[in-house]
Amino acid sequence: MIRLSAKVKTGRIVVLVSLLALALGWFLVRRDSAGHAKTESRKQMAGEVARPDESRTKAFLERRRPSRVPGEAQAETIPAHLLPLMDVPGCRTFYPPWELLTKLTVEDKALLMREYRNRSNAADRAAIVRALAHLGGDDVVDLFIYSLSLEFSGRELTTTVDGRENEEVALMKLVSALGILSAKNDAAYAFLKQGIDPSFWKVSVQWRSKLGNETYGVLTALSIQALGMSGRQEIRPLLERLRNTDLVNRTGGNEPGARTFYGDVVTAAFYNDLVEKRGVEFFHRKWADGELERYWEGWSHTDNGKAWRAWSAAKRQTPQ
Repeated sequence: MIRLSAKVKTGRIVVLVSLLALALGWFLVRRDSAGHAKTESRKQMAGEVARPDESRTKAFLERRRPSRVPGEAQAETIPAHLLPLMDVPGCRTFYPPWELLTKLTVEDKALLMREYRNRSNAADRAAIVRALAHLGGDDVVDLFIYSLSLEFSGRELTTTVDGRENEEVALMKLVSALGILSAKNDAAYAFLKQGIDPSFWKVSVQWRSKLGNETYGVLTALSIQALGMSGRQEIRPLLERLRNTDLVNRTGGNEPGARTFYGDVVTAAFYNDLVEKRGVEFFHRKWADGELERYWEGWSHTDNGKAWRAWSAAKRQTPQ
């Protein structure tokens, strides 16, 4: 009897220990679940909720945040044919000689992308921008869109930096570079189409400017002109639709003297006609060499040129 009682007692102890272990395990699971729930609750209280409608544009820009080019970090030696694009003062011109651009190869892209990222002053990237636009690619488009919108967030781009070229103007040249890219790149074209509305730039631009709302007007004007560089079939009907569009920078309300975009539409029509007549490469070469003005004179006396100029003159005389 004594031995039996000991066994019974031992069995009861084992059962009790097992029950305690189960209870402890249940408690730990509940604690982890509660902790997870509290964490999620804190996240919601911290503001992790859906962004307002206007943030769709910012979300689009964030999705275009560029990734590194394979081999970019390993590129070290600068070939001789790239030196004129990178050394001062050559790096600060957006119009390097055409013959320099024709020497570029796909193998140059990784090094050019690295040099672009390493230069914090937009004015020192100008020639590299033109070179990358010549080479093309989705990675280049993403890089340019990122720079135009998010790269300089919170920073005021001054008119001169250590005596260098206007940094803001240099950054805005990216819009023209996207015009070059839009001939073959749908993402560049789609971005520029959004850019013909000044309110798009008001949401997209995260850097500060002494120009105020005029910044959005300048970027809109450049977007309209850049679309004319593409040579795409959609441009002619797009320009026709712009005839009946409110071509005024309203980002500052109805302030007097707000920028209008009639002349920019005429410029885009001129670009488009020249591209259709001579081809994209011819246009880009003459544009790079600064020889477009002589073609403008002839175009302005064509039937289409006269019609667009008359439309612009009439619009300018109409109260806005």
